[in-house]
Amino acid sequence: MSTSHIGEDFTPIEDKSMIRYKCGKCGREFTALDLEYMPSIKCPYCGYRVVYKIRPIGRKLIKAI
Repeated sequence: MSTSHIGEDFTPIEDKSMIRYKCGKCGREFTALDLEYMPSIKCPYCGYRVVYKIRPIGRKLIKAI
């Protein structure tokens, strides 16, 4: 059994202004910094609790085995 750790090379994003979310109700976009000051994860504009993480533009290609 292998003891390698998945994601060993993972480094967290230091700049939280780069992480963007979109509200499922009002559609407004906001950053992770806006969520830092709230007690729970919800839209800072309308209070809706369903938010989507916006993926960066571009594709990630993974080689198939």
